[in-house]
Amino acid sequence: MELHGGTVVQMFKALLVTAVATIIHSTGQKLPTRDEDRFLFQITNADIFLDTKSMPDGAEVSAYLFKGHEQRFFFIVEEDNTPVTITIIPCSSPLAWKVSLRDLPEERSGDHKDELLEHQRIDRVPSTGQSLRTYSGDGVMTYARANSPAGIYVIAITSVESHSKIKMYATTTPSSDHAYPELPIDPHVGVLYATRNVIHLNWKPSPNDVTYNQPVKYCLVVNKQKHFNTLCAAHAHLWGEQPPTTSPNAGYRFSWDAYRDHFLKSLDIVDSGRTESDRVFYECIGKKTSFAFSDFLPGHQYYFDVFAVNTLNNRSTAYMGTTYKTHGRPHKVISLKEGKVHMEFLKRSRGSKLYRFELQHYTKELLFSIQPCAGEIQAELSRGDSLVTRSEVKLLKSLTVKNAAPGTYHLKIFTNRRRTTSYKIHVTTKAWRRPFPKMPNDTRIKVFDNLRKCTSVTLAWLGTNERSRYCLYKKEVKSHFRQLIVKQNHCVEPLSRKKRDKVMCKYFKFTTKRRNVITEIVSNLKPRTRYVFHVYISKPRGQSLALKSIHVTTREHC
Repeated sequence: MELHGGTVVQMFKALLVTAVATIIHSTGQKLPTRDEDRFLFQITNADIFLDTKSMPDGAEVSAYLFKGHEQRFFFIVEEDNTPVTITIIPCSSPLAWKVSLRDLPEERSGDHKDELLEHQRIDRVPSTGQSLRTYSGDGVMTYARANSPAGIYVIAITSVESHSKIKMYATTTPSSDHAYPELPIDPHVGVLYATRNVIHLNWKPSPNDVTYNQPVKYCLVVNKQKHFNTLCAAHAHLWGEQPPTTSPNAGYRFSWDAYRDHFLKSLDIVDSGRTESDRVFYECIGKKTSFAFSDFLPGHQYYFDVFAVNTLNNRSTAYMGTTYKTHGRPHKVISLKEGKVHMEFLKRSRGSKLYRFELQHYTKELLFSIQPCAGEIQAELSRGDSLVTRSEVKLLKSLTVKNAAPGTYHLKIFTNRRRTTSYKIHVTTKAWRRPFPKMPNDTRIKVFDNLRKCTSVTLAWLGTNERSRYCLYKKEVKSHFRQLIVKQNHCVEPLSRKKRDKVMCKYFKFTTKRRNVITEIVSNLKPRTRYVFHVYISKPRGQSLALKSIHVTTREHC
């Protein structure tokens, strides 16, 4: 590997420390320490750390562990009474690790101090070190001591359940580093309140945000299986772990180099291990310290974890998570049949419904169409444990999956309305068979004010390039109009409208956008009278949709 400048010195020092570690079980040898005026041991090259296992002071590093095989890492402290903090962060597997201390090699200088390694000799040292502490678990673990002796701190780590990535941080200046976001005095995530459809969470801000003015964001993880003690563990569960690739320049041909290369070449991505029932919700919400979670099913227990993340270096700290069991019975899953329009009702007491569609083969486009009959609803589409899309639905919404793979697709419908809600659902793999008409980009009806008269008004709206039937209806607005709004149901219109309200019906399809406007003069109106006008677009042998209604008052004097 090519080396330049100060990197040579850094690497040489690290290499010497590593050489001590490799022979420590038999006949250990001592090597000289650094001259602080000449040698600042700060590792900046990732290859150096991977090859020497020597941890830099004040920098987070990552390593990849093989299941059941102990790996050793080293941290040099050159002065007595130095504060030492060593933090180990597991990812996809619990760890077992221990810290031990070995003496530093003695330094003996000759007459020429300008030569760093001149006139120094190798002395024998005992082959055993002093054991300091043993740890195990899947959470962040820290060895900390305010007045530590000088020496080589050896961190021996074993991954217990699987191959796993880990993160490590060692420092001799813990009080000033603020290496990881600090937690507030009360580090708990709390459930502020919960309703049938929403669970409201909150937590206190990190001192790094409010005291140290460091950029901090908060990330939320929700699932039905367990708590995640580290953000690294949540990421591994969500996306699995990619084994690292070795640099072509890495390696000093120590015994572990060939062993490492052999394993890395034979490894596949560590699978996340998730099943379709083990879905994980993950979202970073910026500086907000509260969140309204609605993506849940009744009758299940959910685990909520919050992580404070320093956006400058992506280091994170976990709050103390919470659990909450939702009320009610688990949802009955309703099967959807392709090509059929399903008319559904959502009772006030349920709050949500869950639907399932089994796709048997690959298709270029899978189309879910949802039409609320009144008001707004929310729709959420997922495949297995992966969220595809989430959307509010006001008039008609199409949820499209491009290049859809075979599998089970779930559609969840929920609403905050205080009354029974009705809606239509249609699913197809052939977009041209969709029963709903194509809607114009602008769904408003407009009135020509200069043509508004005592007994007539002129209206206009946009059409589409798809042949559809357009029907215009009028209704005189009286004192009971509030009741009319309550009873209005788009799914049964225009069939529910009275014949005397119909103004006209005609088919329309534009060939150029310059001719995409439909106009209609409505006559035989009363002077100084308020009317509401509706336009319904119908697909031949299909469904009807309504444009936005408009209110018009005729003139009193003409």
